Amino acid sequence: MIVFGSAVTKPDVFARCARPGIDLVAESDTRVLECHEPATIFANYNALLDQAAQIEGLEALVLLHQDSEIQDPAFIDKLRTALAGPQVGVVGCVGSLGVRSIAWWEGSVTWASFIHRYTELGGGDFPSLTWNEDDRPPYAQLGEVDSVDGFVLGLSPWVVRNIRFDESLGQALHGYDFDFCLQVREAGRKVVTADFKVIHNHSLELASDLEHWAQAHMAVSEKWDGRM
Repeated sequence: MIVFGSAVTKPDVFARCARPGIDLVAESDTRVLECHEPATIFANYNALLDQAAQIEGLEALVLLHQDSEIQDPAFIDKLRTALAGPQVGVVGCVGSLGVRSIAWWEGSVTWASFIHRYTELGGGDFPSLTWNEDDRPPYAQLGEVDSVDGFVLGLSPWVVRNIRFDESLGQALHGYDFDFCLQVREAGRKVVTADFKVIHNHSLELASDLEHWAQAHMAVSEKWDGRM
């Protein structure tokens, strides 16, 4: 069974973005978990992990932002294939190597099969590195990475049972994905990319709350100093 989970703070956004994507790929036994608590994404995702860990027959938990829309009818098949690899714990559609901070995009991005859809300046789409299958750079490749972007995370049952987001790291939407990937890798599991096609409906700003972003950056850096 594939389970989907989302922290829903804006029900209209979830209904417009995440829910249609889930409905596109859902199987007959697919379950959808929603967390509506006014808490951090760290806490809400941990609540979803706790719920999913109790589900019998769990094959994977997909955590996705409420503004992420899956566009790939083969999403679940690709997820199962990626998780079938030895010791794979996390699967994402955007991944980097050489990551040394929560700014994962400053590493060497090896895969990014999503569209960034924005509303500013009249709105538009910004296709990422590997969205267009006919125009991929020669260095783009699927496989193991240091970190993935957390707007869509496919997690193995082992990870669901054994790893949790570190709620001490911040009060905003920053650093949770990088820290989680570091925890998974430290536990001996792999973080990998898959060719999921997803639309991320997101502002052009990488980080609108710079104060909390800086706090998360420092907290994660101090936690993993000398161990990355």
